[in-house]
Amino acid sequence: MTKLPEQVKLSQVIQVLEGSIAPVNCVDDPKVCSRSDFCATRDVWEEMNRAMVQVLESTSLQDLVERQGQKEQPKTTMYHI
Repeated sequence: MTKLPEQVKLSQVIQVLEGSIAPVNCVDDPKVCSRSDFCATRDVWEEMNRAMVQVLESTSLQDLVERQGQKEQPKTTMYHI
């Protein structure tokens, strides 16, 4: 099935190419660390993960193309007299 660039979210691309974007393993699987239930740092990692997912979910490939277009400077020649 073919999708248009505006239909493809960056979260989908990252998931296919990289897998999880969680900053540490215990965010995806709390069982990997015996301290997960009472670890304040893990709470921060989870917040970071949610923020990253939100950005990636709200950005499409088309959005990325448009952002890049805005960043490219027109090639003009400046003349000085």
